[in-house]
Amino acid sequence: MSRKNIIIIISAFVLIIVILMLPVTVPMTIEVPCKISPASKWFVELGNDGNILTSLHNAQSGSIENYFSAVPERGDSYVFKLIKNPEDNWVEQGDTIGIIHSNLLSQEYATLTGRLQASQANLKILMTGEKASIVKHAREQLNAAKENAEYQKKIYDIKNDLYKKNLISFEENELYRSQARQAEIDVDVKQAYLESIETGGKQEQINLVKDEINSLKQQLQVLNDKKNSHIITSPMRGVVNTYNSADTILTVSSPNSILFIPIAWRFQPLINLGMQVELNMADGKQVDYYVSKITNDIQKFNGEQVLTLIASSERTDLGLPDNLWTSCTLNLGDVSLYEFIKWKLSQTYEV
Repeated sequence: MSRKNIIIIISAFVLIIVILMLPVTVPMTIEVPCKISPASKWFVELGNDGNILTSLHNAQSGSIENYFSAVPERGDSYVFKLIKNPEDNWVEQGDTIGIIHSNLLSQEYATLTGRLQASQANLKILMTGEKASIVKHAREQLNAAKENAEYQKKIYDIKNDLYKKNLISFEENELYRSQARQAEIDVDVKQAYLESIETGGKQEQINLVKDEINSLKQQLQVLNDKKNSHIITSPMRGVVNTYNSADTILTVSSPNSILFIPIAWRFQPLINLGMQVELNMADGKQVDYYVSKITNDIQKFNGEQVLTLIASSERTDLGLPDNLWTSCTLNLGDVSLYEFIKWKLSQTYEV
């Protein structure tokens, strides 16, 4: 090789080194896959034992922020009635979604209400002394209650025979047993009511009835609180999706979404919180997200070790589909010309 060529090669090498050492920065971006997910999602589900479950999931933190479970008592059964119009796919926070109907709770509430009304009427009689027409009415009510109790017992006897032959379920048999028992209790209540108004009103009786009224009101308040807890309201605003499945009844997804971004471990030195992520929409528009969390959980993705970035946006008008895999552009910021060439010469990230 001639001296001239050696000088040219050395000069070119020196020039390249000088250029690489210049304080010049170059913006660096990489295209990576990402999965779109709602920032929060609320589930209403049917459990294996007939219980109704609700849970609010925070996708960014991976935590369950709110959980509710309504479990039917032995011999009871729940029916979930959807109040929300399935054609209306949007709810606001606090909107009523559905109501849980409990057969035993409804029966117990009706029984206590009847007892309270009877006790209040009894108190009025004891304090005013007016008895004739009310005693007659009380006897009629007692006779009607006895007839109903006999009827409910016959029904239960029939159902109990069917249960012993394995023709009906345990839960259905318990339901009829409970109805027969409630009818017997109703007879006792009306019998006690009739006896009290026939004997006249001493002060001790008046005080006793007043105590009973207060006790019944407290019991009814407990049942009211329980009934109110069976009114299912949405803890968040968002998009409603209903399902024809055995477990999931519906979900509510928050209008703002986050991106799950698996990125090769070798890019870890360049990753920082707050980095811009550009999501290209189907209509050609670009939406900016920003890295809000960097996980330390290393996993395999497309045969390569990756860490997961979570990018968020406050935009609520995008209407992006849940769990859609697409691609986005991660802005790694300005790097030196040397770093830029080094990373570009490294193995290309596979999407």
